[in-house]
Amino acid sequence: MKQLLLTLLISFSFLVPIKSEAAFITIETTTSTTVRDNVPNISVSVTNKGDESAHNVRINIMLASKQYSGRLKDVLGKGLSYTEEFSPSAEFKKAGRYPFLVNVSYTDANLYPFSALSVSYINYKEPLDSLITGTIPELALSEKGSVRLTAKNIATKEIKFKYEFILPREFMAEKPGGEVTAGPGTEKVITSDIENISALAGSKYPVFALLSYEDDKYYYSTIASGSITVGKKNLLYRYKTYLIVLLAVLILIVIFYNLKGAGKRASKG
Repeated sequence: MKQLLLTLLISFSFLVPIKSEAAFITIETTTSTTVRDNVPNISVSVTNKGDESAHNVRINIMLASKQYSGRLKDVLGKGLSYTEEFSPSAEFKKAGRYPFLVNVSYTDANLYPFSALSVSYINYKEPLDSLITGTIPELALSEKGSVRLTAKNIATKEIKFKYEFILPREFMAEKPGGEVTAGPGTEKVITSDIENISALAGSKYPVFALLSYEDDKYYYSTIASGSITVGKKNLLYRYKTYLIVLLAVLILIVIFYNLKGAGKRASKG
């Protein structure tokens, strides 16, 4: 029995994956926009500012809840750039400043996935300033944490606004969005628990919150931005699946030997 348990523990140690360090890749994104005949045109340029090549690079944008994807670029070498042009089928019903999301997905040479997230605006007719402002403090986490948004109504009247947390795909938010009413000159603190899904320790990621509202004539929006710094994960959390499997195997072994012993005692009796 002891020899069997020792063998299982040794086998388990070889199941634990060995983490390799990711290549140093920094993706810089720049955008320019125009609107012609109520149809937006968006140009997105991507530059690799790192010291290693990025692989499987694709530019994706999201506007008015619709996603548009560019072509796949196999390799983007260090210091190199490329540009995609998008003409999404969004038609604006009101004048205002409309946000859109740019998400550049890519991998390192080992095919480990990453994303570079940014947010920008399209100005349509009269882009008036929003009277809802927002701030997000920097957040440090390893496994789980809470992102905190402070939204302030600087108007002299009550405003009901929508909020939406925008995170890189390496994270998941428990409560990504909702609607809040703020009185004149008041602040609202909004939090959401987030979980690290695949972000590597030592990395720094952006986090955004979109704040929007509208009236009879205009659409208003603003973007609050912050950052997430990722620390090392607890080993028990990182390998919890393997530990659960090991525990289940050990329980089954104990049950098996107990049943076997009970059977032997019953046969002797």
